[in-house]
Amino acid sequence: MVEPLNQEDPGLAEPKVRGGFRLSPIWIFPIVAIAIGGWLVYQALAERGPTITISFESADGIEEGKTKVKYREVDVGVVETVSIKEDFSGVLVTVQIRKEATSYLTENARFWVVRPQVGTRGITGLGTLVSGAFIEIEPGRSGDAMRDFTGLESPPVITTDDPGKEFVLITEKLGSYSTGSPVYYRGLEVGEVLGHRLTENRREFEVYVFVHQPHDELIRSNTRFWNVSGINVSIDADGMNLNVESLQALALGGIAFDTPGDLAAGTPSEAGEVFRLYDTEDAVEEAVFAETFRWIAYFDGSVRGLSKGAPVEFKGIRIGEVVDVRLVFERSSGQHRIPVLLDIEPERVSVTGEGAVGRTINRDQHLTDMNRLIAAGLRARLKGGNLITGQLLVDLDFFPDEDAMMRGTGDIPEIPTVPRSIEEITQSVTALLDKIQGLPLNELTESLTNTAKSVETLVSSDEIPSAIRSLDETLATLNRVVSNVDTQIAPEAQSALSEARLTLQTTREALSPDSPLRYDLETTLKELAAAARSIRLLAEYLESNPNALIYGRGGRPTQ
Repeated sequence: MVEPLNQEDPGLAEPKVRGGFRLSPIWIFPIVAIAIGGWLVYQALAERGPTITISFESADGIEEGKTKVKYREVDVGVVETVSIKEDFSGVLVTVQIRKEATSYLTENARFWVVRPQVGTRGITGLGTLVSGAFIEIEPGRSGDAMRDFTGLESPPVITTDDPGKEFVLITEKLGSYSTGSPVYYRGLEVGEVLGHRLTENRREFEVYVFVHQPHDELIRSNTRFWNVSGINVSIDADGMNLNVESLQALALGGIAFDTPGDLAAGTPSEAGEVFRLYDTEDAVEEAVFAETFRWIAYFDGSVRGLSKGAPVEFKGIRIGEVVDVRLVFERSSGQHRIPVLLDIEPERVSVTGEGAVGRTINRDQHLTDMNRLIAAGLRARLKGGNLITGQLLVDLDFFPDEDAMMRGTGDIPEIPTVPRSIEEITQSVTALLDKIQGLPLNELTESLTNTAKSVETLVSSDEIPSAIRSLDETLATLNRVVSNVDTQIAPEAQSALSEARLTLQTTREALSPDSPLRYDLETTLKELAAAARSIRLLAEYLESNPNALIYGRGGRPTQ
């Protein structure tokens, strides 16, 4: 029995309270939906990769929510937003990367936009005309993780997946090669030019090249690189030489290399090793001779056509080159001199005999040998090296009997010089003109003309026929004398008289008015008179134009 709560009202009973919570079945479905949604959100967040930003100069071809990020044609991300930088220097592309590609995002990763392009290696990215442009990623194989990147404006020539080595070439001037130009080994394309930059000293360029495996093993310590861009034309004693590496090198430019098979080859070079890049293959051959000794030679005549780099030859064999050509005036005397600096390469000369130690020669040995040759008559003179271009070279040869010029005013050892052949001819012609000008040409011409006129007057006068008649009378008298001579006269005298008679008869016939001899004599005398007049005119012209003997009538010296 339950006691009433209100004692005053016993009919009112106390309520009964039951414990626990009872959920209505209607809440089951919302709870399940929330659980599934939460799981999906968790799964999405768990599978979502990092968000990165890539800086480009232009957003050409990039669209929000559409442009993919790919590696080897596999989607690894998508562009979310594209915005302009605060400083207006470019655009920022926000990319959502898939989780499995997170390991790609290191400081060595590279990004670039793949779109149709025309470059040195042809047309690339044609597939994007249909599918649209996309961003290519080159994963970073090492380095710290990063989320902000600067994209490349053009695709790289090589990627980290390409096996091979990169090398650095140093050159004083760039050729017509550019990024992507081929690298050749004996005509075979084995690599590419990656790019170039100006060095810190602002006087040279660093050119970066990549050589693929297995050809990178050909690069050794004695490897030589040279420029093969364009056409190399040279003219020598054998004629004109035309050298083209390939049509591709002619159009795109390129670099070639070779490794001589000598003892200096050594082991294959490591990546990043530095080499010299030469202008031509001939320059590579010249670079083999590194030891040089400087000499000086002074010339008085014209050195037009002699320039820096001109060869120095001995008996037609190159042994050095011209380093500098200058014009020096002496203020005190007003005279001028032309010093020419020469670099002699003794390694080009093979030394034999006692004391020979190969091609390596120290300075003292070189000075001793050269001074001995100079004492024996070694001289330097200018010589035409090319008839077409007019270029000169310095020719060393022995001229012991010729007067040599030496200044001997500096610390650099000097080689005596002699005039070149054309200067000797010019000096001889000048001396001849001086002698001609010193002759009394007018008096000689007048005397010769008067003599010719006198002879002509004598031949045309009536005295010759009279002399012939007198000669006939003398012969007749002589005949009568001879007929009365005793028959005992020696046969020799009779023979002599007969020959004299014959001679006189021949003379009479020769001097007759119609004889060929008289006609030829008159003609010769007339021509002699004309020649005398021409000589007089020539003398007068040479007196006012002495250079005509060299350059001709009305000619001018070539400037």
